[in-house]
Amino acid sequence: MNFNKINKTKIVGVITAVMVMASSTLVSFADSTLLTYQDAIKIALKNNRNLAKISDQLDKIDEQYTTPSGAPAYILLAQPSLSAQLTQKSQKLSNASGTVKLQFEAVADGLELQIKGSFYKINLLKDSIELKNKKLLDAQDKHRILSLKLRNGMASKFEVEQSEIALSELKEGIKAEQISLEKEIQNLKSILGVTVFNYNELEELPIEYSLVDDLHLKPEYQAAKAVSDSPSIMAQKKSIEEAELAFVLTPLSIVSAGTDTGITPISIQKSDIKLKDTELRNAKDELYFTVVNTYNSIKTLETNISQMEVQLENLNKNIDAMQVRLKAGVVSQRDLDNLLIMKEELLVGIKSLKANHTMMLMQYQKPHLLGLS
Repeated sequence: MNFNKINKTKIVGVITAVMVMASSTLVSFADSTLLTYQDAIKIALKNNRNLAKISDQLDKIDEQYTTPSGAPAYILLAQPSLSAQLTQKSQKLSNASGTVKLQFEAVADGLELQIKGSFYKINLLKDSIELKNKKLLDAQDKHRILSLKLRNGMASKFEVEQSEIALSELKEGIKAEQISLEKEIQNLKSILGVTVFNYNELEELPIEYSLVDDLHLKPEYQAAKAVSDSPSIMAQKKSIEEAELAFVLTPLSIVSAGTDTGITPISIQKSDIKLKDTELRNAKDELYFTVVNTYNSIKTLETNISQMEVQLENLNKNIDAMQVRLKAGVVSQRDLDNLLIMKEELLVGIKSLKANHTMMLMQYQKPHLLGLS
């Protein structure tokens, strides 16, 4: 029996191209203070251990395909058990190659998803810290004014104490977000597979917001796609196929050996296949509900974003009105500044929701990414 050599050209080509691009790019990385999204992906693909393991697995499978294992037809006819063994080996190698290729795609797509999420989180944390620092300056100014008013009997001690509490909360909030920022940078280093991080800034990724229904991808279709693209479900399917083939070939093995000693009884094989079938159905059902829940979560996010955009529209109208009143001398600059800070806070909130929406939409479009973040 002749085994066909696995065609690894595409996958090996991708790995080689990535390594070449990454190695040529790293020279300029060392002197750069800005890390772009595409450069980050190149670094991660080059350093990822899982991809290296997958490449090794492909090499081992390829070696088994190229190892001479054929036998003359008359030998196969005389020894049915040998024919059965070679048939099973062929199927196992074919199954393994398909599963490994899906694993490669899943790992590569997963890295892209994780890097995008980390870029969003780091830049959003920086935006939030910057906003909180502005609010802190404003709160410090208010506290100073209240303290002066207290000395002149124009403010109560309670008001001053409340302003002190507000100051303390803002400081703690900034401190907590700075810690979160450091942790996320460490997380990004782990994803990239680097120990040193020489970048002061990350590329500000544009958030291309579009409604999920505009993609015309129904949850049922995406669930089916998730099943077909899932390495774990493919592995389960192939395991069932191998068990069914072994079940069919068992009588041949018994006839050839002249005994069933050492061969798994047919009743046990039947039970094993039935159990594997049940586990596969459960896995498919779980994936189906995950896809549907993701779709519903995206729709909920879109509703929240829409509501916040209405709030922003109303706030802009109030700001325009406040600017007119400021020119008329009816209100103070502080009143306008308060609205501007509210607007900035709302913008950061909308940006955060849209970033989450983008991540979830990416997972929905590539359902095998569900479960990664």
